[in-house]
Amino acid sequence: MKKHLSMGILCLGILCSARAAADFPYVFLAHPVGLMHGLQTGQAPGWSATHWFKVSESLSQIWGAPLTMRNKTTLKDLTYESDYEQMLTVANFGLQLHEDWALQVFLPYSSRGGGVFDPTIDRFHIVTGSTRFRRQEYPEGRNRFEVGEDGTSRFTNSKSAGFSNVNFQLRYWPIKIGDPKKCPCGLGFTLDFKLPLASANTGLSSGSFDYSFYTHIGAPLGELGGLYFTGGINRFEKNYAFASWPRKETLTFWDLSLDIGLSERWSLLIMFRAQSPLMDVDQLEYIDPELDNYNRILNRMATGHNALVHWRVNESIGVEYRHDERNHFHLIFSEDLSLGRPDDVGVLSYVNHAPDIMATFQYSLWY
Repeated sequence: MKKHLSMGILCLGILCSARAAADFPYVFLAHPVGLMHGLQTGQAPGWSATHWFKVSESLSQIWGAPLTMRNKTTLKDLTYESDYEQMLTVANFGLQLHEDWALQVFLPYSSRGGGVFDPTIDRFHIVTGSTRFRRQEYPEGRNRFEVGEDGTSRFTNSKSAGFSNVNFQLRYWPIKIGDPKKCPCGLGFTLDFKLPLASANTGLSSGSFDYSFYTHIGAPLGELGGLYFTGGINRFEKNYAFASWPRKETLTFWDLSLDIGLSERWSLLIMFRAQSPLMDVDQLEYIDPELDNYNRILNRMATGHNALVHWRVNESIGVEYRHDERNHFHLIFSEDLSLGRPDDVGVLSYVNHAPDIMATFQYSLWY
């Protein structure tokens, strides 16, 4: 009897346990303007429990040497600079309202300063013989995010830490495929409402309401994984800091995510995300006293120019560990390499520095 009981416990706890509830992580984007508007990566169409709580902690390095551009319509000189390391904590609460409906709340808190990634990235560029993007011209460990207009800062009450926004999401999951414990797959839709918590002149939030609509598609990938696609539209209202910039008020994005089940407890996560430009490049003129065209291009690459006027692509790779059906852990690394030739320096890719690199740890509790 004791032998059978021991074997049963071992089987249930290790060998014969059913796969824990599926749980694909969310990631808040570290780009300064993206965070102002509460932009996220895509999600699965559905959910695997009636209640959930998640908390994520991410550390990212944002780099952008001072940038000056001129609005061709107003002839105002616009400046932008971003050089800091950010610790971002995001709490997520979810509740199933009905088998087809769920409500989620996201509450991010950011803290900016210096840190370890800045010198690490610079030394990596030195070792690999690649461009240092002018990092050597500035002290390490700086904490600077600045947006200006004709020499005047827009951040009259700049803050390095605080709650930026709160996002409310209403999810509709009309078409379900397979077992939601393994893959919350099928077809789903999300309405996202972002409300500002920080004042517009702090640099933490746009200071206005924003709205997004997402379409989610998911399909099982083998016995233990899933393939997820999210496409969406973001509608931005006013952004105090960029009032004189030729902003694009409607943005689009797509997100492709793979959950590759390695075992009952471990998964490999791979994510690709692309977001349309924040600004209208045709209405902006890059200003640089440098006369040599090649050096002008290198100078521009070192700034936040590409992250403002071109598509921003972020790739992420990570792992998930399912301790049991309720407790899940994720570790994810993200970076900023994009395909394309906007810089015209003979390569088929470009960087946007937002983030240069980001590490995210996320804990999920399903109940």
